[in-house]
Amino acid sequence: MFRRKAALPDPVRRQIREITTERVLAWAQGQRASLIDEDEESANVVRATVEDSPAETLEYVVGDDTVTVAATARRLIAVASGVGGESGSVEGFWWHEIDRAFWVAEERIIRVSFTTADEELILQVGVDLPMEFLSILRDRVENSVVLSETIALTSAENVRVAVRRDEVGDIFVEVLYDDGIDPNHPVVMKKVAPVVARLREVSGAR
Repeated sequence: MFRRKAALPDPVRRQIREITTERVLAWAQGQRASLIDEDEESANVVRATVEDSPAETLEYVVGDDTVTVAATARRLIAVASGVGGESGSVEGFWWHEIDRAFWVAEERIIRVSFTTADEELILQVGVDLPMEFLSILRDRVENSVVLSETIALTSAENVRVAVRRDEVGDIFVEVLYDDGIDPNHPVVMKKVAPVVARLREVSGAR
């Protein structure tokens, strides 16, 4: 009933120490997955319905690469395992660099998208996933968002404007465009500019 929190594998801990001395609050481990095209076939396909959008069903292919994700007070760290279980590549993302994070419970999929990278981090985790990790992931990302507003350009095209808090507590305005939207189009600029100005004024963001 009262289980001790599992310790980080030593190779992973050493790799994390190379980029930060922050204390790891929670961590999880899973197999790296990726979204697949409709025509792609694989024995490892997982069909998952996104909880935030029940009408959206996505297909993933699950690979053999093991990835450990660790949450600290200021960032999310992803460590890919190397040959023989040794740690491989390591990446750190400030919480404000995360755009969205989804948890698909039935298929045990964690999906994280970033404002600083096109490629998403998608993992299929085991049944022993610490719920504390999901709670910290959600809370830290939400805490980095001070204000936000969505501008609907069409029924299928949106621009999201957010005031976010960076790793040292400073706030700034961020504008995220759906794929295919030209930020320099006059109509887009006309709709986005006043929203950016208003959120900057009310928040004092840079």
